[in-house]
Amino acid sequence: MHALIPSTLVVTLALACASWAHATSKPVKPAVKAALAAPAVAVPQLVRELEGIREFRLANGLQVLLFADAASTTTLVNLVYRVGSRHEGSGEAGMAHLLEHLLFKGTPSVADIPKAMSERGVRWNATTSVDRTNYFSSFNANPATLDFMLALEAERMQRSRVEAEDLAKEMPVVLNEMERGENNPGQLLRERLQAAAFRFHPYGRLTIGSRSDVENVPIESLRRFYRNHYRPDNATLMVSGQLNEAAVLAQIQQHFGPLSNPAGQAPQTYTVEPPQDGERSVVLRRVGGQAMSFIGYHAPNFAHPDCANLNLISQMLMQPPTGPLFKRFVEGKQAATVGGGGCGGFDPGLFTVVAVPTADAPLAQLEKDLLNALETQSAELLQADQFQRMQQQFATAYAQLLKNPQQLTMLLTEMVAAGDWRLVFKLLQLVKTVKLEDLHQTAARTFQANNRTVARYEPVKTSGQVAIALLANRQEGLDTLSDSAKLNAGEQLNPAPEHLQARTRWTRLTHSGLPLAWVEKKTRGDQVFGRIQLRWGDGAQAHQFHEASHVAIQLMEGNAQMSKQQLIDEAFRLKGQFNITSGPQGLTLTLEGEKASFGELLQLAFKVMRTPTFPEEAWQRRQRATVQGLQASRQEPETLRQAEVRAHYNQVRQAEPGSPDYLASLDDRIGYVQSITTDQLKAFHARYWSANEGELAFVGPLPDGLEALLDHELAAWKKPEAPVYRRHTRPFKDVPPASFHAQASDKAAALLQVRQELQFPADHPDEVALLVANHLLGGGSLESRLNTRLRQQGGLTYGIESSLTLPEWGDAGAWTLRTQFAPQNRLKVEAQIRTVLEEVLNQGFSTAEVERARKDLLEGRLQGRAKESSLAFSLTKLQEHGKTWAYTAEWDARYRTVTAEQVNAALRRYLKPEKMVWSSAGDYKAKPPVQP
Repeated sequence: MHALIPSTLVVTLALACASWAHATSKPVKPAVKAALAAPAVAVPQLVRELEGIREFRLANGLQVLLFADAASTTTLVNLVYRVGSRHEGSGEAGMAHLLEHLLFKGTPSVADIPKAMSERGVRWNATTSVDRTNYFSSFNANPATLDFMLALEAERMQRSRVEAEDLAKEMPVVLNEMERGENNPGQLLRERLQAAAFRFHPYGRLTIGSRSDVENVPIESLRRFYRNHYRPDNATLMVSGQLNEAAVLAQIQQHFGPLSNPAGQAPQTYTVEPPQDGERSVVLRRVGGQAMSFIGYHAPNFAHPDCANLNLISQMLMQPPTGPLFKRFVEGKQAATVGGGGCGGFDPGLFTVVAVPTADAPLAQLEKDLLNALETQSAELLQADQFQRMQQQFATAYAQLLKNPQQLTMLLTEMVAAGDWRLVFKLLQLVKTVKLEDLHQTAARTFQANNRTVARYEPVKTSGQVAIALLANRQEGLDTLSDSAKLNAGEQLNPAPEHLQARTRWTRLTHSGLPLAWVEKKTRGDQVFGRIQLRWGDGAQAHQFHEASHVAIQLMEGNAQMSKQQLIDEAFRLKGQFNITSGPQGLTLTLEGEKASFGELLQLAFKVMRTPTFPEEAWQRRQRATVQGLQASRQEPETLRQAEVRAHYNQVRQAEPGSPDYLASLDDRIGYVQSITTDQLKAFHARYWSANEGELAFVGPLPDGLEALLDHELAAWKKPEAPVYRRHTRPFKDVPPASFHAQASDKAAALLQVRQELQFPADHPDEVALLVANHLLGGGSLESRLNTRLRQQGGLTYGIESSLTLPEWGDAGAWTLRTQFAPQNRLKVEAQIRTVLEEVLNQGFSTAEVERARKDLLEGRLQGRAKESSLAFSLTKLQEHGKTWAYTAEWDARYRTVTAEQVNAALRRYLKPEKMVWSSAGDYKAKPPVQP
């Protein structure tokens, strides 16, 4: 798979901030009861406007950012507090993150926040970083839901429940989250880098904190931290998407206006990291994973002009396929990966380079050569042609970002944390005016031996001292920023099936004969979204073609007319992106671009798909990286768990190597990849890739002549000689119960999977009832039965999820539970799962629970249809099944009418704990499981 995505800006800005965040929970569903209804005391004052974002200020100091999107059918609320792990004192490591968890435990008006939000169909989450904490929620636009969320956030700001009993329950959950991170060598190495790079500044501490501080923090310390930092003058409230500005401001004033600030200012940090006076290094030795090196150079805070320069430098040096470091080390077979970037946040941070050597290349030599390139050759590596290309990519990404207000709103979280929401626009406008000489000077200041810290598996030495600039006036140059070109606002489209049916045109192309569905819609920035599915071949033989899934990955390596870099440049010129995925029986092409250039973008995509050259060197590079990644996973818990259980499934299914149902071992998979040649890739593409059968779907403003262009391209790609498509469905085979537990040495978190094979024909009348049952069991949110028992009450896991795999075709499905936990708690976790399963089978789910799940699932379906890309996906699925939106309406009706009796009957009919296979992997030698 290869995506032409002009999102360089979003990626590099994420790297640019020093905030490595920890989330409270998975996105689930939200709701709350209005709490603070005091009368307005003043009208929020307009402060400024930039790029369609309007900033207001309340009398109590609360900053408000509104970003209306006329085409959106959803609303996003994002409340950012300027407090993170940077503000923690001695003995308080992890307090900001722990408090984030506790703020979901309730308020005087809303006793159960997750449940209340779920009842209103709200998707929510929260994250904490070094500089900030934010709470965000998204929902189908509804004034009552918005009022509820604003009331909830206003009450949470100063009246949240912060009690010892909740802390005792939540602390093990946070510890489990900490243990999960201990399983990732890359994450651990990054943490060691930060700790070594900063001697005094709190950026050297983990946001998630230290175990001893989290376990021993007094509740009163958390309350004091809460009172000090959760206040109107230390927060920014953002609302984006569909909104009525006057009404939203009135609601904000009503709920937040009466809040007052504690005496004095919110506590601020003042530690300044002294200049580094010599290279620092740290070594990490862990079981499993790949050898790697992280190289960090101290870099200015985000407000400093050098931050824009460093963003350009990272892309110029390392972006494939023309970045000189990529060409030298990855194409030169010395490295499997070279990448990185970044600068600081509110305070100076790190520019980080990550390098992973190939299996036969010494890490020490790669690191030496990479340091030499960065510190002595930057000026000659940063060339004019790459500079111009990157400036164009940033300009395109800037325009794309403005087309997605809700994505931009989330990005502004980091800008607020860095000092001012306008900083992102300052950086982007600086990119337009910077000169190549400026980049040379920034590289020379930054990439010095005495300014670096190396985290690796093998030690290295150096010395020196470098001072890092700090721009004290973070508002410098911000007031001169100006708007870019205005975008077409687009239109709202009612996602109800009957409205979609009226707006959808169903037709069949004249010459190619393929079905086409189009939803004509005005979109923000005149964006067009497309999805094309093509199919071929006999599914019964599909498992034999190991090369098939690698074909799409190699398409972007170039063709006879254009090199890889020319293809990428052309997509940026056309202001669009496309992505191709493929397998043994077909491909999927997704496109997104502007109406004016969409036809050219489509032609480019067809050129990529139809005329690849499959360069030998490119495939060898991909082959090495794939094999190396598989080899590095040998000691990972999931790999060990799969190895332990696969023989059981293969034996029951009588599956031998070469049969469709055979579960391959890690060595099998490595062998498959090693055996593939470029001749096989070419032969498979030549024989199978064709436009004989498939579906097409588009959403957006219809470009002139596009239908004729599609018909021409697809008709020209007909291959009568290509093998005819025949769908293969895996037949159901019962698997007897069993239990397997693998040893995973030196892993802090264990994982468990519980699986039951399910015979369930597609489109069965019980399907909705079973989906609702799974949602309530563990597939929905924190208030599911499994999460309530194991996380909320037991504190045994960060989260547990149940998933229901039901077939589109055939009758082979499965019910699966997955969770992670401390290895010594395995028996406790297993016992709690069995207890929950027994309870739901005996007692069933209540009418209130089923009503909540029905509403939640219906809201989720509605939200899914509110996105243009999701609409295109749904259209191709409907065509593939020979259906229209009436089929979707029928399914919505099933959800609306399903009863608790039907849900419980389906649950008891299909959920069979006595048929489940239990398998886990953990460090059971170091932490033997304790009997409950």
